[in-house]
Amino acid sequence: MDGRTTRVEVRGHYDAVIVGGGIAGLVCGTQLAQRGKRTLIVERSAQPGGCCSSFTQKGFTFDVAVHHISGCGRLSIVGSCLRALGIECEFIRLDPMDTLVFPSWSLPVPTRLDAFAALLAERFPRERAGIHAFFAEIVKLYRALLDERRESPTLVRYQDLTFAEMLDGFFDDPRLKLGLSGQWGYLGSPPQELSAVGMCQMIVNYWRDGAYYPRGGTQAFADAIASKFVASGGDLLVSTAVRDVLVDGTRAAGVRLADGREIAADAVVSNVDPAQTFFRLLDGTVDPAYARRLRTLQVSSPFVLLYLGVSARCEPERLARGFYFFSEELGGPWLYVSSPTQIEPGMAPPGYHTMTVVASLTSEEDAGGDWRAVQETKVRDVLDRIEDFVPGLREHVEVMTVAHPPSGAERTSNFCGAPYGWAVTPQQSGMRRLAHETPIENLYLTGHWTIPGPGVCAVVASGWRVANRIAAREPAVSRPVDGRTGTSALA
Repeated sequence: MDGRTTRVEVRGHYDAVIVGGGIAGLVCGTQLAQRGKRTLIVERSAQPGGCCSSFTQKGFTFDVAVHHISGCGRLSIVGSCLRALGIECEFIRLDPMDTLVFPSWSLPVPTRLDAFAALLAERFPRERAGIHAFFAEIVKLYRALLDERRESPTLVRYQDLTFAEMLDGFFDDPRLKLGLSGQWGYLGSPPQELSAVGMCQMIVNYWRDGAYYPRGGTQAFADAIASKFVASGGDLLVSTAVRDVLVDGTRAAGVRLADGREIAADAVVSNVDPAQTFFRLLDGTVDPAYARRLRTLQVSSPFVLLYLGVSARCEPERLARGFYFFSEELGGPWLYVSSPTQIEPGMAPPGYHTMTVVASLTSEEDAGGDWRAVQETKVRDVLDRIEDFVPGLREHVEVMTVAHPPSGAERTSNFCGAPYGWAVTPQQSGMRRLAHETPIENLYLTGHWTIPGPGVCAVVASGWRVANRIAAREPAVSRPVDGRTGTSALA
């Protein structure tokens, strides 16, 4: 972020203070500022965006975690939000969005639902009827998720099912099931554990509304929102940590910064993880039932990232963007490979490219604890696999940076380095995810730990929802501890 867009003279009192400048916090703050609410966003990093940010090393610019964004069309969730807030950001539409590469076959994933259905029907003619029935059903489920009627029979039918169980209801061919579930890495849980509802929320946004890459990289997307926030009268503090969320009796009253300054607020929004919010930041007691729930929720599985700056002589375009699976076992280990400079060449010096590789972790690797040893072995294995497609890649690497779960926790403050917040299981998806309202009056949660879940499109919706509640000064919705009542995930 350009320092000219960052205000540092903060007030003593705000209508709302937002802790964390990730995408949900930025969207929430911009909408509040445009509604005339005096709003402050406090971000501990030097730039806003959270997972949707970039860093530069030796002339190479790398996206921290986000590879593309769904729902950026004019009438889709992200596109509608940007248009409503007057934010201009140029996007490049990707088609296909990904290629799924298995040991003996591969499958491109178009960003048009009808095109994907037609491709699958051509590849798997014996499953044609099931394919058309599945796509009709998953769109029906997606619409049920957008509807505030909680008694939807479609939602009831699938809210307790995994995505693998949903697929079993339509198909027999194991390869078709592999192809339809092949993007499960975007949510972190294998299809046998992944919520059918959670998978629906993510893939329908991609398959129906398209996948997009921001011109200039993901930091440009975050910066566009942050600049509009500041231009709308909001105050943005970067490189500043919040030490405490202040509580007056049963209500949130403001924040205390790391330098000791106290800032009063009528509402506090936490865009950092709930465990940190309630067990480290909250200057008061935590409701026992709420604390028990937070301690029993399962976090999403971590992964390892490799950021590579390479010479164009190694021809990185030979690696199609997408998931590379080590086996044809459902839920098996994978790599996700992308080269942003194939879309946006200016992110590397002339004659060079950037590559990002995400590598899933086995349960043994995740539990190992000695990340230095795990990292060394993992990097060697990942490079070996990539060289199956791009021989001699190692000889062309100019820059390599590795991010493992502890470094991910340090960069984003995510509890346990969890990249998707809580695991997207049937018990923790849709309206069963944490609500925006909390037991502390006027303390709200936003981001991928809350309704509707992980992904840029989902956290945009999350930030929008919280801003609506604060702007309208709605009373907090009464919710039981299991989080099973409330309003639509995208209201």
